[in-house]
Amino acid sequence: MLLKYNCLIQATTESGLTPLHVACFMGHLNIVVLLLQHGANANAPTVRCETSLHLATRAGQTDVARLLLRNGAQVDVKARGNQTPLHIASRIGNLELVTLLLEYAANVQCSTKDTYTALHLAAKGNHKEICELLLKNGAELEITTKSGFTPLHLAVKHSHLETAKFLLLSGADMNAVGRNGLTPLHLATHYGCLPMVELLLEHKASPVSQAKNGFIPLHIAAEKHLVDIGKLLIEATVDANNKNNKNTNDNGGCGVDGGCCSIQSRNGFTPLHLACQDGNEKMTKLLIDSGSKVNALAKNGLTAMHLAAQEDSVKAAELLFNAGSELDLKTKAGYTPLHTACHFGQVNMVRFLLGKGADVNAITCMGSNALHLAAQQGHSTVIYILLESGANPNMRNKVINYVYLLYFLLNFHLNLQYIILLHQKSNDITLLPLYDNGYEQTNFKIFISQKRFCSSKST
Repeated sequence: MLLKYNCLIQATTESGLTPLHVACFMGHLNIVVLLLQHGANANAPTVRCETSLHLATRAGQTDVARLLLRNGAQVDVKARGNQTPLHIASRIGNLELVTLLLEYAANVQCSTKDTYTALHLAAKGNHKEICELLLKNGAELEITTKSGFTPLHLAVKHSHLETAKFLLLSGADMNAVGRNGLTPLHLATHYGCLPMVELLLEHKASPVSQAKNGFIPLHIAAEKHLVDIGKLLIEATVDANNKNNKNTNDNGGCGVDGGCCSIQSRNGFTPLHLACQDGNEKMTKLLIDSGSKVNALAKNGLTAMHLAAQEDSVKAAELLFNAGSELDLKTKAGYTPLHTACHFGQVNMVRFLLGKGADVNAITCMGSNALHLAAQQGHSTVIYILLESGANPNMRNKVINYVYLLYFLLNFHLNLQYIILLHQKSNDITLLPLYDNGYEQTNFKIFISQKRFCSSKST
């Protein structure tokens, strides 16, 4: 009726929709036929550059899409983001529409602005049958996105086991490397998908392939506390090593000196460093039992014990100590694990390390001992423990040449018993009570020798 009275067939809404766009999206086949017969443009774009074919595909309207193609609709027309109807059909998993578009010679290699092909989108969406159809029609199996991800990477990332298995059986490279050096096994580990890790290892994925940051999959498992995956990765490395009978430490094998458990990242961290950083007892035990070197140094000199000390991970520290971890190894800045624990105020670790014989008066490259570091941060309980364990309160920092303990006393309110203890331990501090308020806490005035407090240049 409206057409009979010469209504504008190409009239558009603010978003650029014509009557044909709407009819196609809604699947009103008879109206689509009528509009096309009266000259409606099958390739008219919306403001998003979508044609009627895009909209029909998105809505799953196969009969409408077929009619549009028969009436001159462009099969590879690109909407915003360079998305074609084939991309849409592959993403939503509509096998019938993908088949139709391929019959009209849709380009399977066409990529979106984000460099996704139809195969990438099908793999990401877990549409195995569409992946199979696309490959039969010439889709490239190893084509990568701008992140360097292949369709297998995406299937693995989203834990689509059956699709990943199909791609592997179709010849996908299980060790394909993304832009950051990540392999599918790195991704499977990161997302904690144990069956996917098993699948990739069954297809001989390398458990010691290193990403650009130097991480092997075991680093990721250690960091994310994935003990079961960690076991699989270690076992796979041992098996590969036994078969190759090589003492290498590259991407093709695993050395016998600590094995994959001691492979270091670019910053020198082993998987054990990462496990101890988060205090994961089970992962720490697994790595130690598997031969990880407990005294391995990162590039800045940190050991696993330093990281356990930082996080107050006493159980991990105990495992390290029992495996031969040295307590007084220093970082490049001269920090021992005790220094680290004192700086962060980790009372339990301070007690543990001192109980195991850590040097209470070891100094850093700046000349600070554990007492200096605890005083700088205002950790009064740590100060008390250190003094009780023989820390020297009169030791001076070599750089600025004064006793940090004095700084602490001047700037922090101390419990009475700590002040009395300091008075007993230090010859540099004279404490006079200003008044006794009758409570446990007592205020003191602190007199400090000018000669001892100032630098040597000023005396």
